[in-house]
Amino acid sequence: MLSKQVDSYRNGTGRIEVNVIEYALKIEKEGEAYYHELASKAKNRHIKGIFNMLADAEVKHYEAFLQLKNNCAIITSEEDIFPKVKSIFKQMKLENEAMDIQKNDLDAYIKARKIEKESRDFYLQQYKLLSDPIEKELCLEIAEEEHQHYVILDNIISFISHPDTWVENAEWSHLGTDIY
Repeated sequence: MLSKQVDSYRNGTGRIEVNVIEYALKIEKEGEAYYHELASKAKNRHIKGIFNMLADAEVKHYEAFLQLKNNCAIITSEEDIFPKVKSIFKQMKLENEAMDIQKNDLDAYIKARKIEKESRDFYLQQYKLLSDPIEKELCLEIAEEEHQHYVILDNIISFISHPDTWVENAEWSHLGTDIY
């Protein structure tokens, strides 16, 4: 799916084509918009905050690719939101807020998780195809962050689906595993 789109953008030089950068900019901008939409629909203040953090992270990804496109020094500074999100979930569990989250929003969260997986896979594929070390490093870094977002969304889905057992069975350990 994404790989066919990406292959059509390659020029065989081992460098990112402008069209690939444009594609990355597009998916990061779409991710930001989707997370803002999810935040605006969320009734739970904690979930709203998590989606706003994810939207902010997508903005930082966008900015990094824009810097690459403009041949500027790439400065990535995504704050590690993972510990904050884990703490928020524990607080929600203590406050028994799982019931405030609408189960009918689950499909939107599952879609977001799928988008994060596809984005992660796109950047990993780029990492494998590229020869420029700066571009490789950026793609790998963004892939790792997209993986974090995937894990966060997976935990939101688990928390909503099984709030009574979420803390005991949370898969936060996935964050430390290799993604490639």
